Amino acid sequence: MPSPRELHEAAAIRAAENHDIDVAVFLSLINTESKWNPNAVSGDGAVGLGQIIPRWHPECENPRDPFIAVECAAKILHNHLKAFGGRYDMALAAYHNGSNAVRAFGGVVPDYEMRLYVKPILDDAAIIRAAMATPKLVPAIAEPPATPTSATCVVVTPTPAPMMATQTPSPSPACLVTPTPTPPPVGMAALLLPLIWVALTR
Repeated sequence: MPSPRELHEAAAIRAAENHDIDVAVFLSLINTESKWNPNAVSGDGAVGLGQIIPRWHPECENPRDPFIAVECAAKILHNHLKAFGGRYDMALAAYHNGSNAVRAFGGVVPDYEMRLYVKPILDDAAIIRAAMATPKLVPAIAEPPATPTSATCVVVTPTPAPMMATQTPSPSPACLVTPTPTPPPVGMAALLLPLIWVALTR
């Protein structure tokens, strides 16, 4: 049974993919903002996994719901990326302080913002990306194993035929071969989550 955090991480991965943003950067962003605590509240009124301020983002119906929160956060980051030409440093700074604050610096992320917020997220994202690319995951999803089978055999005893000149050969046991049920394949998210967990909680 997955833990709540594993479910939230899986939802965050899907949200990042849905909004065409770097999964590793997004996971690192959520970890930085809330440490995956869906009940997190900041002094500025930011709430939930994405630390979204409701008055600034009224389009996000319920940022306290972790599954809605990651969708909203991914959409917000996606919009910042579009506004700043795909630059993750600018988009992350805008996520943290608003797009107007970033524009006020003339397209340059201030040193303190880069040092305290943007760079740690990008550095952790590199660790997460490396964990997700580990070759240890490849054999688990490569070729499915051969389906095991079980056999039930019924032995047919021939009826004696004393009057016949030649004996009728005994028939071979009739076997019914049935496939043994195979457990369903493990999803990619379930394979990645333990590695991501280690990267985020190191």
